[in-house]
Amino acid sequence: MKSRQFRQYLKRGHGRCFAVLKSTADVEKYRKDVLWGCLNGFAFDAQCEGSRGAYLYRLVCLFPDRESFVPAITEKYLSLNTRKSWEHLHFSELLSYFAEDGSELAEKALRKKYNDLYKKMIAKKRFGLVDFDRECLEYLAIIFGLRNITSWIDVASDLGKLAIASNHYKKQFDFDWFLYHSNEQYTEKRLLKLLEKKKATSESLSVFCDLYVSEINAEKERNETRKSETAIVPSVEKLVEESQNGQIKRIDAIRFRRQSDVDEKIRLAKELEKENDPEKKADLLTVFFSTDYPGSKSKLIEYTESKNANLRENATRVFVSSKGSEIVSHALALLKQKTNRYAALCALIVNYKNKYKSLILDELKTGKLSDDELHGIVMTINRAKDNAVRLPRDFFEFAYDYSPCACCREHAVYYMSKYGWLNDEIINECVYDCNSEISQFVRRYYKSRICNLGTGDFYAP
Repeated sequence: MKSRQFRQYLKRGHGRCFAVLKSTADVEKYRKDVLWGCLNGFAFDAQCEGSRGAYLYRLVCLFPDRESFVPAITEKYLSLNTRKSWEHLHFSELLSYFAEDGSELAEKALRKKYNDLYKKMIAKKRFGLVDFDRECLEYLAIIFGLRNITSWIDVASDLGKLAIASNHYKKQFDFDWFLYHSNEQYTEKRLLKLLEKKKATSESLSVFCDLYVSEINAEKERNETRKSETAIVPSVEKLVEESQNGQIKRIDAIRFRRQSDVDEKIRLAKELEKENDPEKKADLLTVFFSTDYPGSKSKLIEYTESKNANLRENATRVFVSSKGSEIVSHALALLKQKTNRYAALCALIVNYKNKYKSLILDELKTGKLSDDELHGIVMTINRAKDNAVRLPRDFFEFAYDYSPCACCREHAVYYMSKYGWLNDEIINECVYDCNSEISQFVRRYYKSRICNLGTGDFYAP
């Protein structure tokens, strides 16, 4: 495989890279590519995917001198700005695997980063809307805290000292992700029992324990509130009023979209089409995101060509999920004009017919789509079944190969499995996918078809 193609699969966290490295006669020709992957955080959305740390470490393990990768990784990690928090997650997790494997240099880098962030946060006086330092420290708190219970106590003590030293962090003890992972690893009951024993002799653990209990109680209250709340579907009048007064509340848009009947949706579309202000019109269109527009399709198309940026963008977001002959005609015209390929392709997939198959697939493989556009198209492919659209196998193979998001690739794998479309090559690639759900799925249901690729005993959680 050529370097450029290998790097594309590497960015996607695709298991094909492991298969390529394992089968090549000269793994060294891919060294620069793997190091390039190590030095960049490529997760499309780390909030849902996590990092590519474990995935990259698996690839590094196929080289005879894995430690040789560490100096370059640590050098970039220690110079990384905390505003690149997703990259911090990538580097922290990647180095943690090296450290667990005995790398003193990796362990030293992790400890230095943790101590530097900790000191910075204790001395901090100004706080922005997003606390990037806190996010990056929390990644390391999770790594160290989950090693063993002794390490967890040390981290808990540090967070208690932070709350004592900084009134800001005492009032805004936003380490819920650390607490979540802690509960998963050790159980809430065990941790509370341990803290109760130790807090009498440790002020920092006493403070941490109080904050921990406070978070537990706050979460219980939130759950009770959610249970008691009655989900009221807003009326057309309420949505129009919200739009006139500023902006439609996101929760109201979602509830109306999901629960209102067809007549109400048509009524709102008519109100939208009567509105003269393009900004208010754009706001009302948010209600119809990811659903078929119930109003005039010709007017919707007109809005996609508006001079107003918000109206044009929101109308396009509705256009790509709408059905009808006018939508199809406009989509075909866009492809002919070579403009807005993304919107045209999504619309044709939603309105799929076999006669469009070659046209769509040829356009998809031009390589002229951005990662964001590819992500949107893969999501459209995965959701086609919800719109009673049965797409051929080729579309899901495209999603599997080209999805920049590992979570979307996971849905494609499940769908292909349902229809018996997973061949042995794909199954064995999936074992080493960056998405652990994909790996666990094939190892559970296709165990007899998995080949022994060697050096495959490293499976990160």
